[in-house]
Amino acid sequence: MEKTVANRIAFAQTRDLLLEGQNVRICVQGQSMLPFFRSGSVITLRPLRHEDLQLKNIYSIISNSIWETSKKI
Repeated sequence: MEKTVANRIAFAQTRDLLLEGQNVRICVQGQSMLPFFRSGSVITLRPLRHEDLQLKNIYSIISNSIWETSKKI
């Protein structure tokens, strides 16, 4: 069974799960992160660890309920 949830609800739940230390799998929508992610791809978000802080990694940052995802080069 497939269920559609408003972004604000999905993002809030995702944020809460990440803060609890859990991984979250999501389906990418849109093309803004091409060529790294394609619409329909399933990716795993996980809490940031110190060893993740490297060039060329992709980070998603939540600040004041606004999500920003970018590749640090």
